[in-house]
Amino acid sequence: MPCAFCRDRPLAGGPLPAVLALSDAPGWTKPALVLLLFLALEQPQQQRGRALAVRPKHRGRGRPLLISVLFWGWLWGLTGIILATPLTVCVAVAGEIRPQLEFLGVLLGSKPALGPAVSYYQRLLARDRHEAAEIIEEHLRAHSLEAVYDEVLVPALGLIKRGRENGELSPDHEQFILQ
Repeated sequence: MPCAFCRDRPLAGGPLPAVLALSDAPGWTKPALVLLLFLALEQPQQQRGRALAVRPKHRGRGRPLLISVLFWGWLWGLTGIILATPLTVCVAVAGEIRPQLEFLGVLLGSKPALGPAVSYYQRLLARDRHEAAEIIEEHLRAHSLEAVYDEVLVPALGLIKRGRENGELSPDHEQFILQ
């Protein structure tokens, strides 16, 4: 999830790839093409009030495998690229089976890092109504309405109460969440 600055200004992410393109080859052709690509993909969508159209619906699902391929390819070359997928799967399965390695399941994306109630509360704190509603709808597809109240909404209200008692919520945030 991008930070609030980058989410509101998606073109803020363009300069770093342009600098990397500049370091790759002499001249201004590649950095200019990179910046034009950012403009071409982001600006029309910004004018329609949406984010990048090319962005996948489920972000982050393929990142662990991509990072694994990059790492093992860097370490062992072509052999590492070929073995990256089986190695990643083995490590992910080990994270599923052994409680001591449970963090690997979270890191590799096969297990959610947060429960639905905490995710819902976190989305409300970020003032992201659409993703908060998606969490509710997704939980409703797999569970009954009573389970949604018991497993998501009531625990989220408990988190709101705890945040208010600890002084972690500003009155503005609290009002937004309760709406």
